[in-house]
Amino acid sequence: MMTMQSSFTRAHWKSSRQPCPICGHKGWCAYSPSEIGQNVWVCMYSHDLSKGDIITGSDGIEYVVAGIGSSDRGGNPILEPKETYVYRRPTSKLAKGESFSSISFKPVEIKEREVVEPFDNDKLDGMFRFLISNLHLSSKHREYLYSEGMTDEMIRQNLVVSFPEKDTLRFEHPELTDALLPYRVALGKQLADRFGDLSRFPNAYQNKKGNWTLGGQGGILFPLFDVHKRIIGLRVRPDLRWTDDKWNIVTKEQYEAHDDECAKNRVLNTWYESGKYLNFASSNYGPSMGTRIGVYTPVSKFVPSFIYITEGEKKAMISAELLKAVVLSVPGVNSWYRLFEKDDKGTSVLDYFYEKGCSTFCVAYDADKETNENVLSQQDMLVNKLRSSGFRVCMCDWNIANGKGLDDLLVNGYMPQRHFL
Repeated sequence: MMTMQSSFTRAHWKSSRQPCPICGHKGWCAYSPSEIGQNVWVCMYSHDLSKGDIITGSDGIEYVVAGIGSSDRGGNPILEPKETYVYRRPTSKLAKGESFSSISFKPVEIKEREVVEPFDNDKLDGMFRFLISNLHLSSKHREYLYSEGMTDEMIRQNLVVSFPEKDTLRFEHPELTDALLPYRVALGKQLADRFGDLSRFPNAYQNKKGNWTLGGQGGILFPLFDVHKRIIGLRVRPDLRWTDDKWNIVTKEQYEAHDDECAKNRVLNTWYESGKYLNFASSNYGPSMGTRIGVYTPVSKFVPSFIYITEGEKKAMISAELLKAVVLSVPGVNSWYRLFEKDDKGTSVLDYFYEKGCSTFCVAYDADKETNENVLSQQDMLVNKLRSSGFRVCMCDWNIANGKGLDDLLVNGYMPQRHFL
């Protein structure tokens, strides 16, 4: 098990080569891994925040200002995801007022703000299914999923479809989207005609003409199913992951070269890099969906003896079929605690399967976890929580040469090695 750090010091702060999850800029903000296993950020573009303030990051997650950085960080806010702040704070060393980036402070009282609550899960299920029924999977996206190991049957069962780019971008760059996909304002009208007010539907907003439409990036839509087989959320694999300031597609290498040049000249990089997978929710439109667990089952019959836990929806869909087992997806390794939380029907994911006769859970994070401090820390906490909750636990390991992720490993014809703890 990995030994977690006991406090934050100046030496632990690292400049990030990845976009800051709060402001979205790259190369300016800094992060620090912590004894709570979650990266905590100093955002250089959030000067006006004070302790206890809440801000929705560019990743759609709510962050709370847990403190103010010391002079080496320009006195900028130190932000932590609200969910982990609330969940871990009672036992965190920070709750005892210990050192935090060379200063001491006591836990802040969160300043609650007006929050738009999403529709209940039953209604969201109907709305998500209606949205998906008005979309299809483009040939470009289908070919990509084939290359990743998905079959037509997997795609059909998991209701994977394409989501078009913003209407304004489509006018300027018609090559960005399958022409047969509907425009977003048309999707908004269809949803509004069917369900009425969309103010509590993620990504929905009214444009200047008062028409309902949808925000966010275009790409492949992956539904998140719960244990009751409802769609409780969507995840997007964006097409425009690297773009210039005019939304022209650039390669990762072109983006990084431009970013290095901007850093060298101390100017802001206005090109855009998005995450590999995003929530179908926007910090600008509609409610925040938070983090949600996905439950995926194989097309063929199976016996739920072993339940696998991995990161990522596509990975879980493919792995479920090839393992002939239930695979649970966490949208990020930091979201494992959602597995233990009860849903609106009073059932947690783990308790549901335990009642079905499954008491063994296999943790199958990517093979590069040995070099990723945060992933190892999160894995340790998940394993400890599973064992203390009475579940049998086994670790899944494999040679990274055979595949980075669980799906890569299985598609390449290998099986993970299971080690019971």
